[in-house]
Amino acid sequence: MSDELLRQPAREAARNLMRRLLNHAAAAARRLTSDDPEAIHDFRVALRRLRANVDSFRELLENAASKKIRRRLRRLARDTNASRDAEAGLALLSSVTVPAAGRA
Repeated sequence: MSDELLRQPAREAARNLMRRLLNHAAAAARRLTSDDPEAIHDFRVALRRLRANVDSFRELLENAASKKIRRRLRRLARDTNASRDAEAGLALLSSVTVPAAGRA
């Protein structure tokens, strides 16, 4: 956390930190359509950080809003599970070496 955030009142700091995390998640989301092999992972990490901070700042956020935000973030994470599983599976398969025919 930056010194600037530490000098702010708690509610304002929480709001500014959440804004930064949202911007980071939005940037990661834009990369999902690229060929970047880390895009889905980075997006999921950004979602996880957002969820953790919504939990941490629950008392500074409106309770109904934090529940709604968590629910939406959880749904986004769940919607990316299959893509991440496929990506991890492909990475595992690409690391496996198969003996050449006749050398078994």
